[in-house]
Amino acid sequence: MKVIFRSNLDDVNREQWPTDLPALPAVGHKVESGTVWQSEDGPRQLELTVLSVTWKNHQRNYGGGNYGGEDHWIPEIYVGVTDMSIEHFTKWYNFIRRKISKQEFVEYLQKRDS
Repeated sequence: MKVIFRSNLDDVNREQWPTDLPALPAVGHKVESGTVWQSEDGPRQLELTVLSVTWKNHQRNYGGGNYGGEDHWIPEIYVGVTDMSIEHFTKWYNFIRRKISKQEFVEYLQKRDS
């Protein structure tokens, strides 16, 4: 089944999200990105929660195809963070992408937890 993933989180749309799934995920399901980041703690993959699924009519050029103006309904899956704050997610995501060091991430965690 063709699918489109969306998120309002910065940089997350650059991840390798599936474009074809064997079944439609439900709200609350977790979806793992195909991008593997080599962090200081080893390989990491981003996993986000399905927040909503909306069926949308894509009449033209989805995935390079041309449907000749015919209706072609494709689910748009909106994913996001549900188990941490946006601030914490941003720090963690920057750490796994090597935008900040492990030391900076640990200092953030210590400050947050104090």
